[in-house]
Amino acid sequence: MKKINILITKDGVIEAVTSGLKGSSCLEYMEVLEKLFDARVEKSIYTPEFYEEQTLVRTQTTVTGNVGVEHNMQQEQVLGDK
Repeated sequence: MKKINILITKDGVIEAVTSGLKGSSCLEYMEVLEKLFDARVEKSIYTPEFYEEQTLVRTQTTVTGNVGVEHNMQQEQVLGDK
């Protein structure tokens, strides 16, 4: 499960910690938070998940129905990014 925990301290400092995001995909979420809070990242500490790789898997399946019509289904899934 992808998750972002956000803490805003009494001093107005925003701390965000991501989990369930593999590789550098977490940085895209930080960009959104920068825009949302009109802020900028001052310091990053990368979790072990940052160093894990995402793998994109594409599959194609052909299904023949009972009336002889073929349906092609394509699916993309990012492995390691739940």
